[in-house]
Amino acid sequence: TQSESSIAPEKCVWAGDATTIYCAVPNNPPPGQYPDDWWSGEITFNDSVWRVNTDSGEGKIVSTGGAMGGDSRLDAVNLILDETGQRLIFTDRWSGALWSLDLR
Repeated sequence: TQSESSIAPEKCVWAGDATTIYCAVPNNPPPGQYPDDWWSGEITFNDSVWRVNTDSGEGKIVSTGGAMGGDSRLDAVNLILDETGQRLIFTDRWSGALWSLDLR
């Protein structure tokens, strides 16, 4: 088994500038066979959202799992940006709930 996770495409979205990408990155992922164990539902994550400049490689945490939903754990998938690029919308894989995160 692999102990490090890889980020699945459904956990990222490109910004309109084609340089910035937002990704839901697992906090402390458990050991497993990635991405298969996650795709099959054997493993779930508690994510933080990162903004990464793909030109410079610089990354910054935009929001942590607890900050997104109080005590909630979020396994964010199907990320999209609104038309202004200031709001990230995603589905929580745990509950199926739709979430919105203000990026300003």
